[in-house]
Amino acid sequence: MPRLLADITPLKESPAFRRLYIGSALSAIGTQLTIVAVSLQIYSLTQSTFSVGLLSLFALVPLVVAGLYGGAIADAQD
Repeated sequence: MPRLLADITPLKESPAFRRLYIGSALSAIGTQLTIVAVSLQIYSLTQSTFSVGLLSLFALVPLVVAGLYGGAIADAQD
């Protein structure tokens, strides 16, 4: 029978890993809250969903471009 839950033994045994894991989780939550807050602020300033869409597009383009170039560089090095 396959295990349904992840093994959390490293979190129990290693305080350093536990701090790293908690810090990473808090950082991810903060990033998502920032995305929501900036979108709400843009909408409250402009009352335009188009502006919120442009904001999302401008945030997405660098991720896609960096991902493509980063992937090509990683493939070349591997």
